[in-house]
Amino acid sequence: MSFSLWASKVSFKGKRINVLKDMIAEMKMNILTHQYFGAMSEFYGKSIKAIAFEDLETKLRRKGARVSDALSGYYSIDELLLIEVGENTSRLEESLGWAIKVNEARKAIFGLISKSLELPLYFIIISIVGLGILATAIAPSLMEAGIKEDRMGITTRFSLFCLHTLENHPYSMLFIIISLLTASIWSMSNWRGKTRAVAEKFLPHYMIYRQFCSVYFMIVFSAMIRAQLPPKKAVQMIQEKSSPYLADHMAKMAKNFGDGLSLAESISTGLMPKDLIARIDRYDKNKKAEQFISELGDEGFEQMLNSIRSTLKPITTMLILISGSVIIGVAFDFAGMFSALKSGLGV
Repeated sequence: MSFSLWASKVSFKGKRINVLKDMIAEMKMNILTHQYFGAMSEFYGKSIKAIAFEDLETKLRRKGARVSDALSGYYSIDELLLIEVGENTSRLEESLGWAIKVNEARKAIFGLISKSLELPLYFIIISIVGLGILATAIAPSLMEAGIKEDRMGITTRFSLFCLHTLENHPYSMLFIIISLLTASIWSMSNWRGKTRAVAEKFLPHYMIYRQFCSVYFMIVFSAMIRAQLPPKKAVQMIQEKSSPYLADHMAKMAKNFGDGLSLAESISTGLMPKDLIARIDRYDKNKKAEQFISELGDEGFEQMLNSIRSTLKPITTMLILISGSVIIGVAFDFAGMFSALKSGLGV
């Protein structure tokens, strides 16, 4: 997602801060926010971008306004944490850039997942549509054979029969699982604010979610270190605003810091790659670990994308094989289903 900085300034509390001009135009707002501003735009005859920007500017001009509070309707809590840190450390513009990086990481992950599922999804859609076409195609022949019923009635009965057969098919459970997983992936990529909750409940892309948690931690942690926050404090702040999976790792890290372990040992909870921990340990011995960590964001982002691409290849292949086997199995059983249907209808 590309964002451009707005060169002009917005003043409040005697200070001037940088604001993202195209933030509202380009970002993916959550559903409720979009519906609210959509209704407002119809009432006032203005664009959603114009109304949302006026709303943002109004919030920023209030006495005691905080940028993190004003942006709460537009960013997730992951990104707001970075903005809050930047605001507290006079690094607001830099923290906005890191927040965008997290947003890009999330979008990149779900984009890769969606692409990996396109072909299996097409397999499933074709199979369902194919059953409907076959049902419609045989309706006239059944009517000619003496079935006095309208085309729609025969099509409906045949479709229900196909579903009943599929329910008892040896591959039916795999077919249902694929459908549920496809629906869950779709919901992840479309329900803003629900991504982590959905991800934690579905196992096949759980490994990808863990990779996202890893790169998210690298981006946020490195940004906090760059903002000169102590590592222990940074871990505690992430723990307060993270999902249960990530919060559990943060709790382990906080305990390690409390036990007096080194920086590398403290963050070694299985969340970050071992080779990266080893590099941090080497830098830690030279008293340069925090400098190294502050530069991890971009490197971690690229590592994450490459890792996810390699992870998705076998998953995609598996889904194609499973969905293909289901369709082939149903196709081979079609003659038997047709004969059973004719017998059941007394033809």
